[in-house]
Amino acid sequence: MRSTVQLLLRRGADPNAASCPMPVLFFAVRSGDVEMVRLLLQKDAEPGVTLPDSVCVRVCAFQLATEQRSWPGTKIIRDTATGAA
Repeated sequence: MRSTVQLLLRRGADPNAASCPMPVLFFAVRSGDVEMVRLLLQKDAEPGVTLPDSVCVRVCAFQLATEQRSWPGTKIIRDTATGAA
């Protein structure tokens, strides 16, 4: 999947365009793929996008960090949201 996403982004795909069933950033977060999260955020994926159940991707990242006690992607998303990235 990573190579496909990288190819699409290199060719100008909008990481926020796909929302059915969920944004691409959500899948990267849920799979714990820190490098994919970083790449999507560098390409302006929106971490505050609301999912169908009214939860945002950023919240999912924090939930993942809680489940795993530590997940580096959470800091990447937090820094992007606060402008620290």
